[in-house]
Amino acid sequence: MNRLPDKARFMEELGNNRKVKEEDKIILNTVYEFSLLHHLNAPKRATGEHYFWHIYRAVMRMLDVFELLGIWDVRVVIILLLHDTIEDARDAGFDPALVLTEIARKFDDETAFGTMAITKKEKEHSKDVLKKLILLFYWRSHAAKAFDREDNLSTLHGMEIPSQLKKLAETEKYFPAIFNRLEAELTIAVKYRGYDKNWLNLTPLLRIRQKKLVIENRARLKALGIT
Repeated sequence: MNRLPDKARFMEELGNNRKVKEEDKIILNTVYEFSLLHHLNAPKRATGEHYFWHIYRAVMRMLDVFELLGIWDVRVVIILLLHDTIEDARDAGFDPALVLTEIARKFDDETAFGTMAITKKEKEHSKDVLKKLILLFYWRSHAAKAFDREDNLSTLHGMEIPSQLKKLAETEKYFPAIFNRLEAELTIAVKYRGYDKNWLNLTPLLRIRQKKLVIENRARLKALGIT
């Protein structure tokens, strides 16, 4: 799949959520272009598609859920759009440190922090990122990582079998704790920071969606004689 996603559909989806402000659309248009630029020369994914499709689908999943639940937070969408720009920078022809600096300059330090929280550093194992996330008090990074993993699970079939098994085991081991952290933080935000009570529906829904994808992948592998 060499063609790139349709940004018009992304912008249309933003317009479907009545909580999205015009200034949100402007900044997200800029972030979208920044992320796309920093992935244009990235290697293709194991599925053979352009890497930006992963980011696009993960964000569209988030927008769909936000619209369904009647919630909105522009910064978490920004973090999800940016979540692989640093990790994939070197393969795409950029310096990771300079990309991080540019994110902080173009957007802000909090966005850079939230992005780095779900960024795998060179030679770092993905499970170590998840372990750190469990200890982190920043719900936006937890939510962004959940949607990132959801898209990874939806395209797991494109990976080598050992990688599929490792990703599933990693998901089952670490994400329950990440979801617990997300749920606790959103409960506090609703009670003490004035967040809409609909945010309390986010984590239960994400748990259900992820469990369904894990079960489907396990069943697919079992049908191949792999357990």
